[in-house]
Amino acid sequence: MRSSLGVSLGTANLVAVADGRPFIRPAVLTAPSGVSATGFVERVGDPVPLVLADGSIHRAETLTAAAIEELVRWARPQHRPDVAA
Repeated sequence: MRSSLGVSLGTANLVAVADGRPFIRPAVLTAPSGVSATGFVERVGDPVPLVLADGSIHRAETLTAAAIEELVRWARPQHRPDVAA
C-alpha cells in the first residue's frame, strides 16, 4: 500500500499530515549540544548564514532540510512515505 505525506513549513510551525492526522511542531531545531536554531525557514535563499548561540554557522537551506527530515521521521516513524508534497 502506498503512503503519502503532506508537509507545510511556516515561520512558527512545521506541519505534516499523514493519513489525515496533522503533526504540528514548532519551527525549532535543537542540536545535540542543546543549542536551538530558529528563524531559518524565512531565511531560505538568503546568502548570509545563520550564526547560532554557540558560534556555529549554518545555511538556512541546510537547517530547513534537516527540519523537514526530522518532521517526516516524526510523522512517519515506521517507513518513509512514497509521496511527499
